[in-house]
Amino acid sequence: NSKKKLFERCSFQEQKQKLNLLLLRKGFPSELINRALNEQLIYDEDNERAVLTKEVIAYSLRNDLSNKETKDKFINKLIRKGYRYHDIIKTIGDLDLYGQDD
Repeated sequence: NSKKKLFERCSFQEQKQKLNLLLLRKGFPSELINRALNEQLIYDEDNERAVLTKEVIAYSLRNDLSNKETKDKFINKLIRKGYRYHDIIKTIGDLDLYGQDD
């Protein structure tokens, strides 16, 4: 159950990576894992957006996203976690947290 919650807080790409590593550690062949993940995992845009929104809100409560350097670092962090740039910018903009100078 705690592993399920861990996966719920991740981007789709991050979920695939974590699941891949977990199955590799359990001894499954990588070819089988890749085939299974590609056939069985379905991108859930609504869930991805909800998780991203939670991350943006939580970060904005602790940090000033009107500061360009802070905002850029946060955007890069989210990209590394597997979120798409367009989705990040749209989410920040929808929450009115994105600086008006960009």
